[in-house]
Amino acid sequence: MGVLDELKRRAEQLKTEEARVAEQRAERLVHARDTLSPALARIHAYLEELAQQLEIVHPAVKADFPIRDVGVLDGLSQGGYRVSREVDAAGTHSVVFSCVLQSRRHYRFELSVPGQVDSWLNQLRMHGLKVDHAQVLEENSVGHRVWINVAGYVPVRLRFSADVDNEAILLRVQNYDDLNELRHRIRPEQIDEPFLDELGRYILRKPNRFLKLEVPAEVRNRLRRRIEEDQRRKQDELGGPVGVLSSRIRALFKRHFVLQLRLGDRSYRTDDQADGFVMGRGDNCDMVINASHVSRRHARIEWRMGDFVLVDESRNGTYVSTPQQEAIHLRHEEIVLTGSGIISLGAPIDADAAHLIHYSL
Repeated sequence: MGVLDELKRRAEQLKTEEARVAEQRAERLVHARDTLSPALARIHAYLEELAQQLEIVHPAVKADFPIRDVGVLDGLSQGGYRVSREVDAAGTHSVVFSCVLQSRRHYRFELSVPGQVDSWLNQLRMHGLKVDHAQVLEENSVGHRVWINVAGYVPVRLRFSADVDNEAILLRVQNYDDLNELRHRIRPEQIDEPFLDELGRYILRKPNRFLKLEVPAEVRNRLRRRIEEDQRRKQDELGGPVGVLSSRIRALFKRHFVLQLRLGDRSYRTDDQADGFVMGRGDNCDMVINASHVSRRHARIEWRMGDFVLVDESRNGTYVSTPQQEAIHLRHEEIVLTGSGIISLGAPIDADAAHLIHYSL
């Protein structure tokens, strides 16, 4: 076969492959219209009615909004509820729910800004913040010391769209808890009355289980394997099967188990008699970390069946590492804490040295 014939054969193969991919894509689009569109329509109907009732009732919804490395816009009121629909080029719909956190106040912050001030301010404005004024107070080798005036205005947006490739609803949440965009995939069969009710509670910032209603089977299996491995390792450390009540094992039942935690120069502890140990940004937490990437109630540690178990309850997840293994990213998952290690709430361990939590049994 000559060179030209070989090129023609390859060209035909590529055309056939492109046609096959296009056909599969068309089939997925049809499937999206059949399964995802009704789910989006149900979300749209619920949110539209919710927005109408909220504009009539005007419930008092308050929130504080932290801006990482800047400060907190406190005492904001939530309102201005709107619902809209968008259509993409493929003909699938997106549902957008928006509102505003606002107050009549203007917030002044003095802080250090690395690099160019204008570029940094543009990043804030890209998220919808209204920075009325900024003044450079001092320039040094690492950046600038500035003060800025920020209006009490934060746009919040929830966008539900069809994720055709994954046959799911993609939810993008912008500026709900902090200056960020979070993404979640939701199966269309999850869109039922309990889901919508939890969505409403989430929007109104009431206690809710929105996006926590179900842990996927693969996550449950991964957690189960991880816990079983931890239990096997612990059994090996104890010198054999726990069914043999040797004097060493009898002594374990008399021990008082304590978990030591250290955050910077602050020390904490929890033990096997405690009701639990809560970490987060909220003032009522046992360990308070005032950082924008940390949720108000971010994670908790509890004593369960002879183990200290870390349970993530946050938006950004929790990172855990030990000398024996690399960092694990938990998102609404849990892990048994063994030996010693490092916990980081909401940010990778190598990116958040200021808020690392060191633990040891």
